[in-house]
Amino acid sequence: MKNLLRVFVFLNLWTIMFLMFFIALTQKKEVEYFNLREKPMKVYQSMRIARKAFVVNEQELTMTMYRDYLKITIPEEFVDAFYYYTVHDIASGLELVAIGKRESRWKEFKSKKNKDGSYDYGPLQLNSNNIKNKKFMATYSPLEEEKHLVNSDNHLYMIVCIKYYLSLKKYFNSEMHQTLKVYNGGYRALSAKKNTRLYKQTESYASMVTKAISGVKENYKTYVTKNEHSLRLSKIVSMMKEQNRIKEEQRISILSSFGARELPKNVRRLTKHKKQELFTDPRFFKDYNETLTRRYILVIV
Repeated sequence: MKNLLRVFVFLNLWTIMFLMFFIALTQKKEVEYFNLREKPMKVYQSMRIARKAFVVNEQELTMTMYRDYLKITIPEEFVDAFYYYTVHDIASGLELVAIGKRESRWKEFKSKKNKDGSYDYGPLQLNSNNIKNKKFMATYSPLEEEKHLVNSDNHLYMIVCIKYYLSLKKYFNSEMHQTLKVYNGGYRALSAKKNTRLYKQTESYASMVTKAISGVKENYKTYVTKNEHSLRLSKIVSMMKEQNRIKEEQRISILSSFGARELPKNVRRLTKHKKQELFTDPRFFKDYNETLTRRYILVIV
């Protein structure tokens, strides 16, 4: 009898161990919403990796995207200085990108001789008469702590133009047409009479640059729309790695993103492969409100 009892206990132990091993093998890996503003919402329960929401700094994200856009828009040698002076006023920075395209195409840094015998220098075409004007240069040249940004005369001329343009925008309360006219022809352009050469020149310049600015801003908007999602996710992944939520060698599969709602139970029961098929199907998202906070589904594999 004792032998039978021992055999029975032994078999039960092996059965329990087998079931535990089977459950461990078939247990689903964790999938979580990582909300950008609120607490994360579970999609289905499994081994918990993190309770904390990984919040992306929106200002930092915007600044990173702006710098990345400059890298593909203007010559690399000017990116650091241009970014430094315009990062806190991106709208003005985009306007100056357009001015540079109109003035020098960001590659011709000395103009032909003007009718008054002067020349224009640098990517934003600073007139030689202004370069000779000591008061003007002293007003808009880099400060002592900013001189590390000046690597050449073209850098200096660009910085002077940026600071001059920003001061004009402030003076004219961001009125674009007036700002562009004065930037091109000086303050005397405001008092120029109609049908004079200066009036026609500055009016034409303001109209052409305004059109170029619209194109650059639209281009930047498209760039942000295309790249914001992947950049945001990469920052979340970086934060997870920094906080040792995942190991360096672990691969993260980004399934998709959608409005902040709980998944239905029948979706949670699906296998990982079926979920991936479902999440990549645009029909799945048709009922979700895209204006809500977006949450990201990450799968640790």
